[in-house]
Amino acid sequence: MADSVDGRSTSKEDGLPGKISNYQYECNACLQDGLTKQAEGFCLDCQHYLCDDCFKYHRLPRPVRHHRLLDKNEMPKRKISRALSENCLKHKGERINYYCKSHDAVGCNLCIFQEHRNCTDICTVVEKAEEFKDSDSSREMFIKLTDTGEKLDKQMKVTKLHMQTSEKSWKEAMSSINNFQKELNEKIDSLKNQMIKESEHWQNTTRTKVNQIEVDVNRAKGELDDLQQDLQIFEQAKLYNQLFIATNNVSRQQDELEEKMMQMERENEIRKYSFIPNEMLINLMQNVDALGEVFTQDIENPQESLKSFYNNYLEHGFRRWIPLSETSVIVLDHIRNCIHLIKGEKVSVKKLTSGPWDMTCTEENIFAVTLPSERKIQIMHISHNFLDENRIRGEQDIMVGSRCEGIVYAENDIFVTCSRPANVTRLEMNGNVKQVISSDEFGKALFEQPAYIAYHMETDTLYVSDRQTGSITAMSREGDVKKMYENVMKIPIAFVHDEEEEDVYVTGLKENGRNHNFCVLQICMSTGEIKSLSTLDYREFIQLSAMPILKK
Repeated sequence: MADSVDGRSTSKEDGLPGKISNYQYECNACLQDGLTKQAEGFCLDCQHYLCDDCFKYHRLPRPVRHHRLLDKNEMPKRKISRALSENCLKHKGERINYYCKSHDAVGCNLCIFQEHRNCTDICTVVEKAEEFKDSDSSREMFIKLTDTGEKLDKQMKVTKLHMQTSEKSWKEAMSSINNFQKELNEKIDSLKNQMIKESEHWQNTTRTKVNQIEVDVNRAKGELDDLQQDLQIFEQAKLYNQLFIATNNVSRQQDELEEKMMQMERENEIRKYSFIPNEMLINLMQNVDALGEVFTQDIENPQESLKSFYNNYLEHGFRRWIPLSETSVIVLDHIRNCIHLIKGEKVSVKKLTSGPWDMTCTEENIFAVTLPSERKIQIMHISHNFLDENRIRGEQDIMVGSRCEGIVYAENDIFVTCSRPANVTRLEMNGNVKQVISSDEFGKALFEQPAYIAYHMETDTLYVSDRQTGSITAMSREGDVKKMYENVMKIPIAFVHDEEEEDVYVTGLKENGRNHNFCVLQICMSTGEIKSLSTLDYREFIQLSAMPILKK
């Protein structure tokens, strides 16, 4: 970069300290002695402006007799960038005299000796400059620099336009949140504040990114202007040696500017905002853990489909149940936030702080329940005394840290499906995380929104359904994928084992709608093949889901 002062006066006048000078250019040599004098010439080698006296005597000392001087009419309006001068940047006091055609590089005597001693295609700068002054290389470099400047201007305009679009979409998304809030109760107010805080963090990140891009563009623009001015100085002074050397160096800086611009283009990915309300909030105010979702999209690719996290809970309200013994059944009621223990005509009810979603038996009279809204698993114990009013007791809370839904107990461990991030978490009974399964051996994500999980003991296989993809993943307890069943149904809901046929049946919604059109799939354990059976109505779905209970 060029010096910023360029020998211009800002503090003294008439050679006396302490007075403001009106000189356009000052003598750099006199400034070192505290004096201010009008510059009457310029030394290309020292890059100093010189007054009349210094100009006359500058080349008298032996070390500077070879220096080249420009008179008042020829001296440049600004100093040349050090990187573009004839002085070698690697070896102080050495001048660039040679050009290596093999490496397209200039250098001093030491450079040629140390780095190009084996090169055969070397000539002097003077020889190359004679050839260069009649070529189009300088003109082509000016064209490249001008083109880069136009691209930087365009980048700035695009960045500002994107920011305006992003700000507008963000305000529209926030407005949608506020409008949706009017239909909800006080609980949604706290959730709203949480969402706005998150979205503001994303938007602040976007603003910071845009501000940084503007800084980078302005810096690159300044560098470009300096390079253009340097080359124009040489061109106007007909200093073709320096012009060639400068052009040679500028070529590399041009490449660096191009790389910086490409980096800015890659980083200039600004997201737009959209808001999709959570349909579950309309009827289920007590069990939600978010107001909805703020989506961000690439402004350049707005055709990205928006997938709402909450739109696939169409089985909401279906009661989950498991047999506790030959005579008793546990039923989860997500709507009423409670657990029912049914034995004959006797019913015990345990009220929970939020809606339970799934459960699994771990030992006799002990079972684990997922509470998605609270992001935890609760270990429950059932007393043998049916007259005990507190027969169902919460023994332990295991915090999962993410929304947890499906759960199964397998070989002394608990496996639970989690969302945000999507994974299957393997836990010990004391709550310690043993393993987090989220991707295959190649690093590819296994799930988008895992829902339910089942375990087939005979084949030591876990089955995990996914709400977003409608797929079922069969894997070992260690997370090794055995088979992937893709797009088997819209929402796989329940797994049922047929111990006599050693098959697994999967029931779920056949279509993504609210007509409750169910179907059942049969997975053969011996071959891994999957077969689609007839569709089911709601009653048949409940009966098939209760197959383990009916067999008891």
